[in-house]
Amino acid sequence: MPKIYSNVCPRDCCNCNIKTVADEGRIIGITGDKDDPYTLGAICPKGYAYLSMQYSKKRLKYPMKQKSKGSGEWERISWDHALSEIANKLIGIKEQEGNLLSVCLAKNFGNVGLLNNSVEGFFRSIGYVTFMAGSLSLCNAAGIDALLLSYGACKKPHPADMANSKLIIIWGGNPAWTYVPQMRYVSQAKANGGKVVVIDPYLSETAARGILDDKGCYKH
Repeated sequence: MPKIYSNVCPRDCCNCNIKTVADEGRIIGITGDKDDPYTLGAICPKGYAYLSMQYSKKRLKYPMKQKSKGSGEWERISWDHALSEIANKLIGIKEQEGNLLSVCLAKNFGNVGLLNNSVEGFFRSIGYVTFMAGSLSLCNAAGIDALLLSYGACKKPHPADMANSKLIIIWGGNPAWTYVPQMRYVSQAKANGGKVVVIDPYLSETAARGILDDKGCYKH
């Protein structure tokens, strides 16, 4: 008998509520949660893709090593082999250079969660390493600056308040694909007479979705 579970999407963009349908330990369906007042049951294509990703034949389940750099040819190796090779590489760098400053850690690629933080904890425990500038992620740093310049403090307004905006500037973003709930408020603001300006090097889905009219504009 299939069971429905309430979950939260692990991606660190919206953390949308989702409903997962499972039967005998296997996921058979994923949908948005219609009771979520923010998403109203809508999730992005990445959320719907979880099911196919989970059981994809191309999903990586074991360590893989490239036969030669740039070859694009990979072979499966054991966990012991992979961990030993990484450890020996780090030890070799420290012995040769006297430190690990040439090792750069960028923990914010992908989704930031417990695994990313544990990796950071590991590297901090073995000595000084180099962190990318804006290590809280470039998007986060830009968002903090925007809040400081707009409100004088890093205090976020309620997402629904965007519907009352008279001017919305979307710079290098594409919420129609990446932030579906926010796009609803952008559309509401536009319907209320607000102006939407999209600045992007290409005509994104956000710019194309009704933005190009007498109340909005697109800057290439």
